[in-house]
Amino acid sequence: RENLFQDPFCNTLMPIANAVQHVEQNGIKIDRPYLKQVDRYLETVKIPEALTQLQDIAHTLVAEWLQSGKIVVPKADWIKNRETYAKCVTRMQNAFNPGSWQQVQVLLYDVLKLQHTVKLGWDTDPRSTAIECLISLAPNDTSGFIGALRLYRRYQKIQGTYVQNLLRMADVNDRVHINYLIHGTEVGRLSASDALHGIPRPGDDEWGKVLRGAFIADEGNTLVIADYSQAELRAFAAESREPFLLTIFN
Repeated sequence: RENLFQDPFCNTLMPIANAVQHVEQNGIKIDRPYLKQVDRYLETVKIPEALTQLQDIAHTLVAEWLQSGKIVVPKADWIKNRETYAKCVTRMQNAFNPGSWQQVQVLLYDVLKLQHTVKLGWDTDPRSTAIECLISLAPNDTSGFIGALRLYRRYQKIQGTYVQNLLRMADVNDRVHINYLIHGTEVGRLSASDALHGIPRPGDDEWGKVLRGAFIADEGNTLVIADYSQAELRAFAAESREPFLLTIFN
């Protein structure tokens, strides 16, 4: 305990803790009218468009599947009996609901009969509808369903996790105070408890630029973006004094 603060890593993290506290207290300003406009655009244009496309694809696939007559009730925890399965299929006929993981599961594994191209983790449900499973199934999907589903989910995430969350968190001065976590990741990177550290980068797609455009500086100030290049390796080289790494980074 006496030597705790002699640790070079502790001497690094303690000043960071003070700096992060200032960042949390000051917050970052958002353009509220701009974000509200983005929210309306997603709500009235992009999400409905993606949903219509997805439902059209699903309706065609389910109709062809039912006409084929090759329907086998699979084994799954949520399927108690044939009636349970039939009710799910009937709902899919009327209006496919992408928010129902049961319907998505039936379409992926029963209607399209897709199989994974990579080995899933031992605790992963082979009929899962999670993103890693969609990525695994995508190469064998010629219907366009997975692409449409991912686009729909993308728009929903942009709206709910980022746009509406920023609007909700902003104070009366339109400043967002994010709760940063110094020890939030195993590799020691800074994270946040409200997922706002995961905002897409401008290079990811157009929504990265849209979201980053919501952060503004007060009048007379400038917004600066800074990032360390290979921060973990540089810290490792400095603390270990490994000659080869020091030569490279120098």
